[in-house]
Amino acid sequence: MDNIDSLWNQALGKIEKKISKPSFETWLKSTKAYLLQGDTLTVTAPNEFARDWLEERYSHLISDVLFELTGEELEAKFIIPPIKKMMILPFPFSLKR
Repeated sequence: MDNIDSLWNQALGKIEKKISKPSFETWLKSTKAYLLQGDTLTVTAPNEFARDWLEERYSHLISDVLFELTGEELEAKFIIPPIKKMMILPFPFSLKR
């Protein structure tokens, strides 16, 4: 699959039709595809609680949907996004109040 963002967006579209709107918006709407390596699609979740919830309650549904889309047995793995690099301020800097 050339574009994992496209794959994940297609998967989200199918999943949205299979679960309640509140569940989708709470648990899946803010997720993003991160990496497809081998048979594992790594997806970012907004926090540890959401990551654990998704793994425990939605991993089978997500794998089924990914199979529908690709014809391949793919596992979804959830992670917290890596911390973005901190903005570097010029030195010396002042914080005006």
